[in-house]
Amino acid sequence: GEKAMSRLASVRRVAAILLLALWWGGFTFYALVVVPTGHQVLKSKIRQGFITQQVTNKLNWLGGVTLALLAWQITAARRDGQSPGPFRTGAISFGVLVATLAVLFWLHPRLDALLDPLSRSVLDDNKFYALHRWYLILATVQWAAGAVHLGWLAGMVSRRQEMNG
Repeated sequence: GEKAMSRLASVRRVAAILLLALWWGGFTFYALVVVPTGHQVLKSKIRQGFITQQVTNKLNWLGGVTLALLAWQITAARRDGQSPGPFRTGAISFGVLVATLAVLFWLHPRLDALLDPLSRSVLDDNKFYALHRWYLILATVQWAAGAVHLGWLAGMVSRRQEMNG
């Protein structure tokens, strides 16, 4: 009954936080630690770029799974009548996450097409770096929206605890 639904809601919220933290945190760790370390160890931004190509594919798919769970969470918040201010924050940050991920999914194969995996080289530097710049800008916007959304989810948990405590 009601207790089981409440438990499911708690599990959903915690799972949403953990999955978003994995996606967002994974991207953060990769950008801040792995990429600079890879440049130092490999002595090549291009060789590091071929690793990043694979990692960002995985991060984008993890993002898709995460957004599916976050969509369920947003729907539940709407259904449960979350107050308009906090709900708007969650809905807007979710929308930005969806939009940026969709464009990143669109951009990725276009960047891939400009790479030659056999020679480990960039086929058209100007085109690649122009598209890559957009990829980085959108990934940064996505990162910021992820931080906002993580805060929104954490706020939901703390508001629930205050109501129940």
